[in-house]
Amino acid sequence: MKKSILTSLLFVSVVSLSLTTNAQGMAYNPKVVAPANPYHETAKKTADEMDVNINAVRDFRKSYKNASDVKWVLNENGASVYFMNDGIKMRRSYNSRGVKEYTLRYYDENRMPLDLRQRVKSNFYDHNIVIVTEVTRNDQTYYLVKMENVKEYLTVKVGEDEITVFERTGKIQ
Repeated sequence: MKKSILTSLLFVSVVSLSLTTNAQGMAYNPKVVAPANPYHETAKKTADEMDVNINAVRDFRKSYKNASDVKWVLNENGASVYFMNDGIKMRRSYNSRGVKEYTLRYYDENRMPLDLRQRVKSNFYDHNIVIVTEVTRNDQTYYLVKMENVKEYLTVKVGEDEITVFERTGKIQ
């Protein structure tokens, strides 16, 4: 009796996992490819620069003198600033004391460092690169590279020494 219950539960789990994976594939809209975002913010509230910690504002102004389309938002852990710099969309986040936490840069294949592009393409030669998210935190940089081919959408994480699959979603055939 216990074996049949366990077998039934295992079967239901496998079927529900399969349905969830297919639902994710159906929900993916290839016309709107969003960059991978390892840091999700909650409770966003657009803010004026005057509402943000002065240390964060000073660091941002010093680091990005030519920034355009600047938009500050407050979140539960501090503040983030969304902006354009040299034609690249960026986001920098600060904690509540105004200390830099991380920086995200979003760009396409044409702006990728050549060695990074070569590493990714040599491992995933049958995929097209759609968008890259460059993540810098604690003076370390890694990349989330979103790609696709005829069968799937794939995001890989590229560090100094390794490439790992971060996210994989099958396409509906």
